[in-house]
Amino acid sequence: MKGKKWRVAAAGVVLIVLVTAYIRSYQSVNSQWSDAPVESYAVGDCVAMEEDILMDGSMQGYSITVVESEVLEYLDYLEKYGGEDEYTYAPDKVYDVTILLKNEDAAEGTGINLWDFYIQGLAVYAGINTQLLDLSNPDLDGNIAIALREDSEMEIHLPFNLLETHFRENVWENLQEFPMQLIVTLYPVKKVVQLI
Repeated sequence: MKGKKWRVAAAGVVLIVLVTAYIRSYQSVNSQWSDAPVESYAVGDCVAMEEDILMDGSMQGYSITVVESEVLEYLDYLEKYGGEDEYTYAPDKVYDVTILLKNEDAAEGTGINLWDFYIQGLAVYAGINTQLLDLSNPDLDGNIAIALREDSEMEIHLPFNLLETHFRENVWENLQEFPMQLIVTLYPVKKVVQLI
């Protein structure tokens, strides 16, 4: 009986030592990494991608300018772009962000994955609705990853899903005034465009 109690106590001590070592190593590693510095831009500012990364790698040579943005009811979005209410999954509202994408001097084959863009606000984020992306950008022909020729540009309408369940009632009622940002790059510099 004494041997069993001793083994349980020893196992407990070993477990405490292992948990403590894990916590210390976790804190040590994470204390060496700082958050990426944030550069904030306004609607109309040209944001150079440079060597910064969003999700899939460097988009060096490209720039993005947010031309305009607005919050629309789903059916109003369909009306704006000549669509029908035929989608199985439909957002309650759409944050319609119009960008001017420009290839200034990107290496051949370097492109942009539109799916990677998202908008965020305080405790909320929204991704692109690819069905509505097709509707508002028929020239993309269903593609979400694109590469432009050097010295060319394209205006693209990015539709972000907004669901009422993700917002407090008072925020939902005044969504056009709720601070949201288009995330252009994440690392090593986080570049955001303030949408209001």
